[in-house]
Amino acid sequence: MKKIKDKIIIANTVSLVFISFIIILSMTFFLIHTAVETESKEMDKLIPAIIEKLDKVPDNKLKETYQKYDYADKEYISLAILRNGKFIYLTDDENSFKLKKFESNKLKTKWDRFIYKKIYAGYKSKYYVIRNFEFMEAHELLYVMLAMFVLITISIIIISKIVAEHVLIPLSNIISQSNEMSKHNIDLQLTKTRDDEIGELIDVLNETFNKKKKL
Repeated sequence: MKKIKDKIIIANTVSLVFISFIIILSMTFFLIHTAVETESKEMDKLIPAIIEKLDKVPDNKLKETYQKYDYADKEYISLAILRNGKFIYLTDDENSFKLKKFESNKLKTKWDRFIYKKIYAGYKSKYYVIRNFEFMEAHELLYVMLAMFVLITISIIIISKIVAEHVLIPLSNIISQSNEMSKHNIDLQLTKTRDDEIGELIDVLNETFNKKKKL
């Protein structure tokens, strides 16, 4: 019976854990995608105002003007301008974030952050913007999802064990009592403890043994 019990526990655990893993992984990616999309839309609201201000500034005053200009999430945004064939860095992070000309909008994933690159058109200028999304909130979300996954796995194992025991203990009793009857104790009757398929099996066996006694 132990082998059957183990098979039930393993089968239930593997199937339900796999399903739970897929659901939790999908939820995690969905929530992270939603967060990045929300931040990207916020960036699309911020940058046009910056472009409007910088379009009127001469090349030699661009960096100074930008550094004095304050706006939300400025510390997470890297900015450069392509104007009159010159690529002008307005932030001091071209080395750390490798800000350089890119040809299309793209979202990259680093080990500790998302990097969203987008090109905005200004008056006779192109604005190359990089928005860095820190992974801190994503890490917290992943930890919560991982904790949920572990708790679900433990719960599934416990529930599977209880269900397996509920099904197999009566079968173990049937086997034990049948062994007693096989030792010529034919007056013994199997004990019926439940009204389900196992109970029906006990009725059939008892009826069979009764017929055997009459022979």
